[in-house]
Amino acid sequence: MRVLLAGATGAIGRPLIRGLKQNGHSVFCLVRSAESTRTVGDMGVEALIGDALDAASVRAAVAQARPDAVINELTSLPRHYTPAEMKSAAERDSRVRREGNINLLAGMRESGVRRYILQASGFWYAPGLGLADESLPLAVNASPGVAAGARTYVELESTAFRTSEIDCVAMRYGFFYGPGTWYTSAGDMGRNKHLQTTLIEAANMAPRYSPTLALLHDREEQKGNANRATLAVARKLVAYLMAVDRGQTHFLVIDRETRTAA
Repeated sequence: MRVLLAGATGAIGRPLIRGLKQNGHSVFCLVRSAESTRTVGDMGVEALIGDALDAASVRAAVAQARPDAVINELTSLPRHYTPAEMKSAAERDSRVRREGNINLLAGMRESGVRRYILQASGFWYAPGLGLADESLPLAVNASPGVAAGARTYVELESTAFRTSEIDCVAMRYGFFYGPGTWYTSAGDMGRNKHLQTTLIEAANMAPRYSPTLALLHDREEQKGNANRATLAVARKLVAYLMAVDRGQTHFLVIDRETRTAA
């Protein structure tokens, strides 16, 4: 089968290329930069130059590939997962998903391609009992931030499913773990987890060396929740470190042996 892949150089696209090739498919990749061209070329597949936001170049790529199926993995997510970078990338990411979806569908119709796999998301289901499945609605009436995300995917899916002469499958993804994702031991989420672990360990030890933190821990623990007591200490430690970082206080070093003896 001839397959055109849009979004070929991301965390999903690269292993997808390998999987498609291993199963005997001919793979063509829509790319827009020289770097991406080299990347997919090194993987032994053909690069077709085009910009997902440029309808004409997408139509030309579909016509040139003559695919039996198109797979849409388009995103514009930042390399690092931080609140600032995610906020900065949000508008372009939404535009790439929306307009790229429309342009791919138009190119498919023009070239007579029927099979379409669309990247969707499983994070936006409306609250309910038990496990959600594809029959349940997305949370379009939730808080503004959640509703905006849900509406994006409603639009993507409904646009594809309403397009005549197209057989669409929407894949509602969850988290991805492993190389190229944020969820590796060396990735942003992995580093955050290491920091969380270190902070909790520090919060467990700190009351032994600080009467103030010991009093805070005991007061919270008496309410019947040891985890809550540890988290209360952790919050104090974070506030202290932030104050040190802002120059509002000095970093104090406690002699462990002296404190233990006392």
